[in-house]
Amino acid sequence: MLARIAVVAALCALLAAPAAAIEESDVLNFALNLEYLEANFYKCARDGTPLDSSLTGGGKKPLGCKKAKDLDWQSRYLLNQIADDEIAHVKFLREALGDKAVKQPLIDIGAAFAAAANAVANTTLSPPFSPYTNYLYFLHGAFIFEDVGVTAYHGGLRALTTDAYREAAEGILAVEAYHAGAVRLALHNAGNKDTGYGLKVRQFIKAISKTRDAIDCKKYTKQASAVPEDAGLEELAPADKNGVAYSRNTDGVLKIVYLGGTTKGGFFPEGVNGVINKACS
Repeated sequence: MLARIAVVAALCALLAAPAAAIEESDVLNFALNLEYLEANFYKCARDGTPLDSSLTGGGKKPLGCKKAKDLDWQSRYLLNQIADDEIAHVKFLREALGDKAVKQPLIDIGAAFAAAANAVANTTLSPPFSPYTNYLYFLHGAFIFEDVGVTAYHGGLRALTTDAYREAAEGILAVEAYHAGAVRLALHNAGNKDTGYGLKVRQFIKAISKTRDAIDCKKYTKQASAVPEDAGLEELAPADKNGVAYSRNTDGVLKIVYLGGTTKGGFFPEGVNGVINKACS
């Protein structure tokens, strides 16, 4: 069974925050925002219903929640496993934060996917892209989140000083990597299939990777022997010449989930809740 992960995937992003005067609770709340996003996406795709209000602090209900259709056995297996992990991460973070836990912000897991796909394809796709349409589109939706979680985690561990938090974050990072690798392999095996938008799966995934890297405000020094972070499905694990995963700061992660916005947009129409809430310019 795929281990626990996404909770601290957000953590990673958060942990990579610029060296400002932030508290560990700020980092955990940044992670919690991202976990709200992932948990709602996977729970909606699996059950057709979002997180219960008892897990959101009475926060806002997400937009665009739907149950995924036409899933094959592999995508159904991944969905069941990852959904359980992401929901567990939300519970874990809320318990760890106690009264300091932020409420769930407004989340868009419907039209935001279509907007992201349009940006990737550099055109208005018809019909609009939805990860709930079939198993291929669901895997594309999962890919958008999982790779970002890995790079976020790698950037964030240094922000935690409490041993218990660090241990949890390290464990969640490992699970995040399990999720990302499983999704990548499933997409690789379907790489030559037609997406219905004039692109093969591997071409669409490559475009997603390049678009993320173009807007995250992070400039990498590419090494000849490294696997570029925008490698798409060419390699299982984008990494530098030492086989080390790339990292992102919190402002770069927010730039991606805001779909280019600075304080809001994309998957968070009103921005995230908490101290760490602004993307890079």
